[in-house]
Amino acid sequence: HGGSSHFCSSTMPPHGPHLPLRDVCSCVCTYLFPPLGVWWWFGCGIELCICILLTCLGYIPGVIYACCIICDAYEENPERLDPER
Repeated sequence: HGGSSHFCSSTMPPHGPHLPLRDVCSCVCTYLFPPLGVWWWFGCGIELCICILLTCLGYIPGVIYACCIICDAYEENPERLDPER
């Protein structure tokens, strides 16, 4: 049995194993320009300011921060992205 695991959580997201298109777009934006992905999730707030600062200091810190806070937000509230709710 191949051990497939979800990157952020051990439980499957409410929309199944496939990410909706908006999640894929969010991931691509986060990878290409971390502040854009953070803005997509959190809007203009302290998370965006921190991400901009870290991205100015270096691309990698910005990507790591963005991925961590987005993954954490998704784990806390996975139904936020469920189109059925």
